[in-house]
Amino acid sequence: MRLSDLDGKEIVNARDGERLGVFDVRDVVVNTDTGCLEGIVVPVKGTLAIGAWDRRHVIIPWRAVRTVGRDIIIVDLGLLSSGAGAPTERVSP
Repeated sequence: MRLSDLDGKEIVNARDGERLGVFDVRDVVVNTDTGCLEGIVVPVKGTLAIGAWDRRHVIIPWRAVRTVGRDIIIVDLGLLSSGAGAPTERVSP
């Protein structure tokens, strides 16, 4: 599978059916030592803060991806909620 095959697919959490966002081929985390895909970046649903959109996002580890279908990517965030490896929220520069 090519990374471009994932572009535009909706990302859905298998645990609760929540729609997390749409995959953008530019928003990935790659290990520069191994060249392996480590995670996908999903924007947090934005809030209007002081006249500009809040640019926070969540990084979902690639190991949380369960299925890649024709139109959606199913992830299981419940597996990550126990601590290490949980999605990381950070603020973009």
